[in-house]
Amino acid sequence: MKKISLLICLFLSLSSSAADNKEYWLFAGNPASGKSKIINSLLQKEVAKSGPSIGGVLTKECALYPNPNGNIVYIDTPGLDDVNTRADAAKEIEKALKQNGKYRIFFVIDSNGLKTRPADLDTMKIILDAINLTNIEYNIIVNKFTKRDDKRFQDENASALYYSGLQPGKYTNKQIRFMPLDIDVLQGKSEFLNMEEFLSFVNVNSNSMYLPKDSISTIN
Repeated sequence: MKKISLLICLFLSLSSSAADNKEYWLFAGNPASGKSKIINSLLQKEVAKSGPSIGGVLTKECALYPNPNGNIVYIDTPGLDDVNTRADAAKEIEKALKQNGKYRIFFVIDSNGLKTRPADLDTMKIILDAINLTNIEYNIIVNKFTKRDDKRFQDENASALYYSGLQPGKYTNKQIRFMPLDIDVLQGKSEFLNMEEFLSFVNVNSNSMYLPKDSISTIN
């Protein structure tokens, strides 16, 4: 009986340790920013709904997608930009933040010709406001960055103005990554984005932090 109890304790200890080692990559952003496509490309599998949607948003609930080759869990979240689904989306994002573990938060925004959309900044601020920690670390992914955007970005004033515009309220502890528009995906030659540079950014420069479940308040 004592041996069985010891085995149960060992199993529970190992299970708890495995749970603690999980790392959550949470992708947040408004509809059509490319969150789901990024997750599909990381997994090399169509798991998250992506692409244009007529009459509504594709992602309506937070969804967890474990990477079978490691301890990483990708989290897809709904956008807050749609007035009709905003309340439900806020609850889903709140749920996504309460996994009690190490997080890498990626806010995905469309480059939009180097014009910052107020709705994107609002989404970032609303989510960051719900995290009750002193130092909040996060990342911004500027998606679908074109050659035209890159040419404009060579101008120091234009790049400085754009960087200053990516400021959601008081929050400054961010890392920014530009993801180029994938022509092969655009032309239908490939289903998935090339994620090599993104993964290099994650491993070398991206921000992460531990989020205790009780540090997350209601998303307003």
